[in-house]
Amino acid sequence: MNNKIKTMRSIIGYCLLLPFIQCWGGDNVPVHVTGAVTGSPCTISNDSVQQTIDLGHDISNLSLKNPGSSTDWVTFNINLEACPEATKTVFMSAHGTSDDDNPADMYKNTGDATNVAVQVQSQTGEALGDGKTLKGTIINNAYSYKLRARIYTQKGKPGPGEVSASMTVTFEYQ
Repeated sequence: MNNKIKTMRSIIGYCLLLPFIQCWGGDNVPVHVTGAVTGSPCTISNDSVQQTIDLGHDISNLSLKNPGSSTDWVTFNINLEACPEATKTVFMSAHGTSDDDNPADMYKNTGDATNVAVQVQSQTGEALGDGKTLKGTIINNAYSYKLRARIYTQKGKPGPGEVSASMTVTFEYQ
């Protein structure tokens, strides 16, 4: 009887250890943990928030009568400041309703003047149409996007009226 009890205890003991033995014999499963540290945002200067760029109010339609005519460029800036030390690069993307004739760097006129669009570029001539992105390198915790805009006519012979277009910009920091 004593031997039966010892045998039963051994069997019960092995049964209790069995789940642990199976775990020890399982496959190794690697787990990789990843992440990313991104740059913090800069502050948009007060002079750059909600800008209205005046392209002129006394523009004769005769000065734009020929196809490909335009007004003079009007320059403006979008300034970023108080950029954290860890933020080294900023990408500015433009968004708005593209002009049908020149979507690369022109926005559709929503005013009542006809045959005109609003052209927007960097001051060095990089197109800034819908979906276009400009890169900036932050120096001394700041960066200034130097831009320009003008009224442009692809077809010429514009009809008189107001010229208006809207562009929204978004920033991505690294």
